[in-house]
Amino acid sequence: MSSTSPDSFMNLSTSLTSLHLSKTHLQGKLPENVLTLPNLQQLDLSYNTNLNGSFPQYNWSSPLKVLNLTDTGVVIDPYLCRKFNL
Repeated sequence: MSSTSPDSFMNLSTSLTSLHLSKTHLQGKLPENVLTLPNLQQLDLSYNTNLNGSFPQYNWSSPLKVLNLTDTGVVIDPYLCRKFNL
């Protein structure tokens, strides 16, 4: 996968709990709807330097426990930083 498309993450099963895409050369804007995966607990997008976008504060309903955005261009809303003690 060389770039993200708006609905690519939403085609994943609702039983998905972990998504590890570190160092996969993702690029482009991160789809905001990745946070609506109902059972996602771990998301690792680290070391995808050409991945950008943001995690919005609104509609936060994910049971996410682990979020790794090291060396990406993804911006996190300050509210989420407080929520996850980042």
